[in-house]
Amino acid sequence: MLKTVVASLVMVTCFLKTSFGQNRDVGSEVTFTNLDGSFVEYLPVWLPDSPQGVRLDFRTNQPDALLIYHEYTTEEDGDPPYVIFVQVEDGRIEINHIYLNWKETVRLGRGLMEDTWHTVAYRKDPATRVLTLTVDGETDTIPLRTDVDGILDRGPPASTTAVYLGGLPDGHAHRHHVLSRYSQFVGCMRNVQFLLDGSNRTLTPVRQVGIQNSCIDRCQDNTVCQHGGACVNQYYRTTCDCYGTGYEGQFCEKSETTEVLLRGNNYVEFVQQNEVDRLVNRISLQFKTQQQTGTLFFGFGLHPTRNYIMGSVQHGYAVFTIDFGDSPMSLTSAARVDDNRWHTLELMHSGPEVSMVVDSAPAQTLRSDGVSFHLRIERGYFGSVGDHRQLIGIDTVTNMIGCMRTVYWNQVSVLEHLNDHMVSHIGGVPDLTCRDQDPIVPFTFPTSDTYLSIQRWDPRNVRLSFRFRTLRHFGILIFAPIEIDDVPGKGIWVRLRDGQVHLEVGSSRSDDLTTPIASMPYLSTPGTDVLVVGEGPLNDDAWHKVQVAFVANHAMLEVDGKRVDRDLDGYFTRRGAIHMGAGEHDHGIGFVGCIKGIKFNGDDLDVLRMMTTSDNHGVIMDNCNIRDFCGRANRCQHGSLCQQDWYRSWCVCAGTGYEGNVCSFPLYKSSCDEYYQMGERRTGVWRIDVDGRGPLPPSYVHCTMEATEDDRDAGTTTITHNLAPRTVVRRADMSDTLLHVTYQDMDQYGQTLLHLLQMSQSCQQWVEYQCRAAPLRLGVNTWFYGAKEIQYSAIGHSGNSSATDGKCSCWYSSTCAEENLGCNCDKGDETWRTDSGYIRDTAHLPIIDAVLLQGGNTAGTEGRLSLGPLQCTGSKTNDPSYGVTFTKESSYIELDRGWEEGDLTFSFITYNTSCILLYQQPSATNPNYLLIYMMNGRSVVFLFRVDDIFENITMISERLLSTGEVQTISVEFEELQVRFTVNMDSRIYDIDRLESFNGFTGPLVLGALPNSMAVVNLEARTGMVGCITMIKVNGDLIDLRKYVGDIRRRQSSPGVRTGCRHSCDPNPCLFGGTCVDNWEEYTCACADPTAQSGQHCENNINLDAATFLTEDAFLLFEESQNSVLHAGIRFGFRTVETDFVLIYAHDHVNNFVQFEVRDGLGLSVRFNLGDKVTEVTVMATGISSGEWVDVVMSRSDNYLNIAANKTTKTVFIPVNLLSDYGQNPFPGFSESIKPERPVAPPPQRTRVYVGGVPASMSTSRPGLLGCIRGLKIGENDVKSLASVAEKTDGVTSGCQGKCDAGPCNHGGLCKEQWTAFTCDCNDTSYTGSTCNEDVGSTFSGNTVIHHHANPTVNSYNASLAFVSRQAGVLFHLSSYRSSNAVIISLLSTGQLQLLVDHGSEKDTINTNGSFSDGVRHYIRFQGSRDSVAIQVDDLDEMTSTIPAHVMFNEFDVAQIGGFVKTDTHVHLDHFTNFTGCMAGVEINGLRPLEILFDSKLDSLRNVVTISGQDNRTTCPGVAPRDLDEVFTFPPWNVGPADTETYSAQAQRGGSSAAAVAVSLCAVVVAVTIGVVCIGRRYRRKKRGRRFVPKKGNAAEMEKLSKPEAGYNEADGEYRPKNTSTIKTNGENSVIKDDDEKHQLKHLTFKRLPALRDDPDDSSSDSSPENCRKHPAVYELDDIDEVPELEWDPQGEKARKQEDDYYEDDILALPVVKAIRAVEMYDRQQGGGGQYVHPQSHSTPIKGRGRQGNATVDQTLPDPQVNEDQEGKGTVETPMKSYGHSFV
Repeated sequence: MLKTVVASLVMVTCFLKTSFGQNRDVGSEVTFTNLDGSFVEYLPVWLPDSPQGVRLDFRTNQPDALLIYHEYTTEEDGDPPYVIFVQVEDGRIEINHIYLNWKETVRLGRGLMEDTWHTVAYRKDPATRVLTLTVDGETDTIPLRTDVDGILDRGPPASTTAVYLGGLPDGHAHRHHVLSRYSQFVGCMRNVQFLLDGSNRTLTPVRQVGIQNSCIDRCQDNTVCQHGGACVNQYYRTTCDCYGTGYEGQFCEKSETTEVLLRGNNYVEFVQQNEVDRLVNRISLQFKTQQQTGTLFFGFGLHPTRNYIMGSVQHGYAVFTIDFGDSPMSLTSAARVDDNRWHTLELMHSGPEVSMVVDSAPAQTLRSDGVSFHLRIERGYFGSVGDHRQLIGIDTVTNMIGCMRTVYWNQVSVLEHLNDHMVSHIGGVPDLTCRDQDPIVPFTFPTSDTYLSIQRWDPRNVRLSFRFRTLRHFGILIFAPIEIDDVPGKGIWVRLRDGQVHLEVGSSRSDDLTTPIASMPYLSTPGTDVLVVGEGPLNDDAWHKVQVAFVANHAMLEVDGKRVDRDLDGYFTRRGAIHMGAGEHDHGIGFVGCIKGIKFNGDDLDVLRMMTTSDNHGVIMDNCNIRDFCGRANRCQHGSLCQQDWYRSWCVCAGTGYEGNVCSFPLYKSSCDEYYQMGERRTGVWRIDVDGRGPLPPSYVHCTMEATEDDRDAGTTTITHNLAPRTVVRRADMSDTLLHVTYQDMDQYGQTLLHLLQMSQSCQQWVEYQCRAAPLRLGVNTWFYGAKEIQYSAIGHSGNSSATDGKCSCWYSSTCAEENLGCNCDKGDETWRTDSGYIRDTAHLPIIDAVLLQGGNTAGTEGRLSLGPLQCTGSKTNDPSYGVTFTKESSYIELDRGWEEGDLTFSFITYNTSCILLYQQPSATNPNYLLIYMMNGRSVVFLFRVDDIFENITMISERLLSTGEVQTISVEFEELQVRFTVNMDSRIYDIDRLESFNGFTGPLVLGALPNSMAVVNLEARTGMVGCITMIKVNGDLIDLRKYVGDIRRRQSSPGVRTGCRHSCDPNPCLFGGTCVDNWEEYTCACADPTAQSGQHCENNINLDAATFLTEDAFLLFEESQNSVLHAGIRFGFRTVETDFVLIYAHDHVNNFVQFEVRDGLGLSVRFNLGDKVTEVTVMATGISSGEWVDVVMSRSDNYLNIAANKTTKTVFIPVNLLSDYGQNPFPGFSESIKPERPVAPPPQRTRVYVGGVPASMSTSRPGLLGCIRGLKIGENDVKSLASVAEKTDGVTSGCQGKCDAGPCNHGGLCKEQWTAFTCDCNDTSYTGSTCNEDVGSTFSGNTVIHHHANPTVNSYNASLAFVSRQAGVLFHLSSYRSSNAVIISLLSTGQLQLLVDHGSEKDTINTNGSFSDGVRHYIRFQGSRDSVAIQVDDLDEMTSTIPAHVMFNEFDVAQIGGFVKTDTHVHLDHFTNFTGCMAGVEINGLRPLEILFDSKLDSLRNVVTISGQDNRTTCPGVAPRDLDEVFTFPPWNVGPADTETYSAQAQRGGSSAAAVAVSLCAVVVAVTIGVVCIGRRYRRKKRGRRFVPKKGNAAEMEKLSKPEAGYNEADGEYRPKNTSTIKTNGENSVIKDDDEKHQLKHLTFKRLPALRDDPDDSSSDSSPENCRKHPAVYELDDIDEVPELEWDPQGEKARKQEDDYYEDDILALPVVKAIRAVEMYDRQQGGGGQYVHPQSHSTPIKGRGRQGNATVDQTLPDPQVNEDQEGKGTVETPMKSYGHSFV
């Protein structure tokens, strides 16, 4: 408290000092003159709980300006910042009250920037929490949120309140970044007063910058503007408005005015440099034209709303259009202006009124009634609309042809500034001479649906020529609709395909394919004549001339002088106008570009005239300024197709597996486990994208969605290959073999496999070798290579054993055929043996290549190799040990470095329904933030701020998020878009209205918000109790464990622990109970608390049940108390009956309660109220469904509450029981159950009948056929139903219905009878007692079954099941008396079509989906007089109905399977008969197939007949149908695994030519060594014998400079780890120079980095330049020299390789060239490579698809190694190399 008082005294002292300072108060007038920073600063002393406010007068001509900025700060920790600022925004006063992310705004006034005095005042009252704004006497108020002002409720803290007027000091830290940008006030202020202690007072400012006393009028003594020019006061300067003087210039001193000639392809663009000019007050100009249409001027703005102005000539009249954002308004001149004379157009805008004056005509005025009447125009156009044609939505957008002069925009003379920084001329050098013209201008077709119509033409005499220019390789140039020999629907087409011009005659449409024309090969329609002309692509942005002619059935096409001709058959007649630029019904593939010089039948086509008529459909005139959006800046990723029109480009993502503006957001998850963790449980084919937004394409894989054998909840990804099981790899006639295994849908470089291996928790692959006299000899005769190209020679080895120990799984388990053998097959006898096991080391998975050498094969030798698929389970990111657990609602962790940009993904587990999940905070320099919280268990709210834009995005998850399962949320940014994803649901949000996005720079908080980060406007106020399992930023996993426990650094709070372990896993609650996880303990919420109890809900009275087998059976319980009548009761029952008694209880004085069901409509309870009887009914659903119905009734003194299946009814009825016995206790009321009532009162007791009553008590109310369970009376009286049932006839213990086992097949409905069951097979297409009999027939196209209809029936019901893969007629209803018909057919597209033929017209409906899939489908058809409907597979999504007026009593016969062509009454020329299988056919209750095949139904044989062969059969069973996307593997025809001979003879024997080549190479080596030694010596002196990389940061440089493993400090040589050695000649060579000796050692090579070898490398560049950087996957023969590698900060391998290359192994280059030369010669001669023993010190250099291995060793070890030699010496693990790159 003392601290607070002292601070307040300090502030008062400061105020007294400033009050007597030298600054002038603003009670009088002052002027703000500095655009760069005028401001006045005050420090008023306001107590937090006192009213606060400011009032002042101002005048300005600015539409936007900051007036007042009031900030309140406090030194106390935990108090958030608070700001009020008042500004002029679009001519209105706007006050903003901001507390953290909550912003409250009030707007008042209009037109406040007209340089007149206005008054503004605001008052904030903390007591009433009301903010009041007053502008020129108009007042508005808003209530403030309670929590916003909560900071002020704690009394007066030590505080500072600062108020700034007009602007802010340079570098001022705006509190909470509420003003990331603002407009400086320029103008005058006066009478500034502060609300202090309830009254307005004048204070003296503490600081003033850029302020001048009095309100300055710089035009007071105007001597600058000449010839009557008006002076304009800008406060900091003056300008001259020369409008109306006839002069130009800065001071109106120039007598000549500027004119500009507009030719239709040029225009003038005016860029407004300041806010004043952007606010349009006046536009005036003079123009002349003789065209009926053209644009005079246009201006467009988006702030604060979409607004535009436009002046144009339409139909010869001047038209002005304006839209303030509400709706467009227009004015039209009274006289024409297209007479080629000068006309004056003047527009004046003042407040809500806009007036237009044309020449000397009276002014015409418009008035806006909307909220806004301000224009904010940043660019103006004269003679055109610029690039905004598609935005304005008006008809006339044609460029102007004519002249303009004296063009004014406000006070700016536009043409006077041509080609300076404000005004640009678009369309070449401006012509400043006005003259008449008749230009040949190009006409632009800006979009694919714009075209010109040529109405009159004769298809027998057409000559058309034009020039075109485009960038698109496709598009329709000409379409002429014709009929050929009276066949309608034909056409003549001239169009671009793949950059060539095609002329097609006869096609009915532009394409018969559904794929985009831009990406498909050329296919002509049958019966179409095609002419193709043009060399090379014609979409080269150059003009090309086209001539096309049709004269007397002779067609000619000429393009750029190349001509083709063809005679055509048929008689052509026109059926419509020629379309130039688009087709008739083909959207999206029209021409986009320019056309000029159009001649039609030798005459120039008057396109200028057509521009103003209905023949113009969007064609415009401009400068034909084609911009190559796709070529110059193609943003489309992942192979997506870039398309463009005149205004923009877009990416076509279809078929790429991605979405978004640039196709960068992946559609598929990274693995099967990611799908599994998001709740997907469908086992089958899925698509995955292992690198997300990286360059690798999606892949098809098989996913197993079930717990693993070790009970891990994880998905398993399975990838198959093309190695056939038991592939023979060893036999007497076989040579050494190299197998190349290809994995399905994987990229050719194996990068997809590497990514999958890297991200998975575990992977495995089964290997099996079967042998007979075929030893395996792992590491000697057999070895493998995985995706990482590391040699592997063990099968089923344990985790701590070597991958090259040459052992099989039997050795590790001591079960081999002989004790000293490493594998069973190494025994080599004639017995079939097997070695098998899993490979689980991801460094060696999956097997890509297998080398199998033949050794000592006999006639009986045979070895077979089998590989299982690659199986990868789980994900490393789902390791619970990496997560953190929050045990309190206030728990959080704070990451010191947050999410700056890119992608953010995190997963969590919780049972909370509403909680805060994540908060990316703002920082001191960046106000952007993101807050993610959850509401009601399904809604995820993304609350974010970017610059001055606040957004709230809510996503509703289909999956419940509070179930204790893993949930995943991600936020991904790309260009102008952000995608929010919650599990499988995603939403893309456009951020293109943002000028820039600077990312995030503040810390990142997970869990609750610390006290210092209180955020308002949140429905969720507490943090999550649960677990964050992982968080990734841009794909990098963040280890959250290091942030736990360090409370001193404030990075975590109490209640946070490492790991992710929740107490409800597994669920300990029984019988459906819900586990409430507190993450340190749990409680169980029982599913039915009235029946279940105990810590784990283990006490369940519902387990006690009885089954009533007859209607007269019942159970009887006798009670000494009558609690059942006044306390309550609960029980459950199950039945399919609709009328029955459940319970009847009565006491000795006739009080009773009765539970019964009548008509299956609800549960009724009858009871007495004294001597009256009343009844309460609960209309619960499912009473007679055969499912359990639980009933709970409770009573008190005043009410009765009854619930059945959670349907509750409460009535206010007091308990009123009889106390005296009587034989007629309820006079005037009937009783359906009446116990015996003797004259004498019976003994005191209460009887409870369960399931029914004795027959003597009721003859009208049957008992229950079904079950009753869990009977409890009162709180604790549980009745044992089962034990009593065992002693009662007609009742058994337990409840087991006959339908519980599901005896009815194929969806048949089981009807429970408790002692038996029946199956209702309707709507299944099956028959029989269990719906298992299938009566079907095969149809081969010539079988038709006829069902003769009843002509008296005026409705129709038919159903059938079918299986087919072909089109054909399923059902045909026809009449002998008319042509009417109803046809159900399977189309070639797989759709089902219902056609109703009325004779004169036809109605059709097509169902969605494909049904020609070889799967059984079920159709139901219903027809009435008013409508017909078809339903497929009982799916509502597949139901279609059409209105129809069908007289079904006119139909005589229904034909199944098609029709008989000889029937004269059938006219089905375009249909084919059905081929496939049909079953379960039913027509109006009759089954034609049963009648046909069952001899017992001979009496109905006249109803059903057959044409063709009858083939009784059963159809395949029903397959499940999923309307969601279900994948199947695409065709994969790579063939079997590649096999090639693995030979070592060619190099060993060698040819003489090879020897000569080696000798020549040796000479080259010797000469080159001398040259490079000189360079080596020089480089070592320059670099101190260390390699200095070209690129890299300081840390990487430092790391490189330190000695690494393998560095020999004694001699300063660097020998990298894991390298292989190539000998040059078996000896060391010594080269001497002047000052040192260099010993030529065994040259050591590092493997050059393969393309995308690092899974974290996102590079997708496969250009030749990149191939030089990554030569390992390319042929060294194609590289002139080993390139100098650039510094690669991505990986250690590239860094070490550079050390090797530039340091010790600089002499390797000639050796590489020598080896390359030898191999090239060897390939040319067809020879094989030389074999090198895998355990030698030389590295095999093996090429894919080539013979053998190569080395420079001239002496080779014997490939046969005896047992004594095995395992001796140091063995370097050879690494595999492709394409003759070196390892």
